[in-house]
Amino acid sequence: VEQKAWLLGPPAQVIDAVKSVEAQYPGLDQFMVHWAEGIPPKEFKEQLRWFARDVMPAFQTR
Repeated sequence: VEQKAWLLGPPAQVIDAVKSVEAQYPGLDQFMVHWAEGIPPKEFKEQLRWFARDVMPAFQTR
């Protein structure tokens, strides 16, 4: 978390973190979401739904 290898927090914070990565890597057009070991599949799917609903719309115009 301290190295910012994990993006976590409320939607606005995650959006800001992704935008920060974009600024560091101009032309970035893909983003990888990884399943953290130990998280039950049901919980991971809920997190993906949250990401799709609350974070991804901020990047639809790209």
